Amino acid sequence: MIPPVYTGVSGSVPVQAVLGNPVRLYGYGEAPQNVTKPYAVWQTPFALPENYLGRVPDIDQHSVQVDVYGATSASVIAAATALRNVYEVTAHMTSFRLWPKETDTNLFRVTLEIDFWTKR
Repeated sequence: MIPPVYTGVSGSVPVQAVLGNPVRLYGYGEAPQNVTKPYAVWQTPFALPENYLGRVPDIDQHSVQVDVYGATSASVIAAATALRNVYEVTAHMTSFRLWPKETDTNLFRVTLEIDFWTKR
């Protein structure tokens, strides 16, 4: 039901080097006010069971969006790269987008989209 977003990244030394220990990776809308930057948030835009004819699904596909925010473009790219390197071992990266600096927050953002297939 829940994609393994924290699996692997929480113990990754390269991820900890840019996102701290514990890793600053939060559910969407759960990052604390004035959190140290860079940090990342995640959400699941959609999830689908792998349906079969004649039997119950045994695996679910989760499409996960991870947004990395930071004060510099270099910091968000470094954090996104570290996350990507961990996620690609067990999941499929489907998109990597760089955004212009946000005017409201004055932060840079990189978006990763990752597909996980998790056994039930």
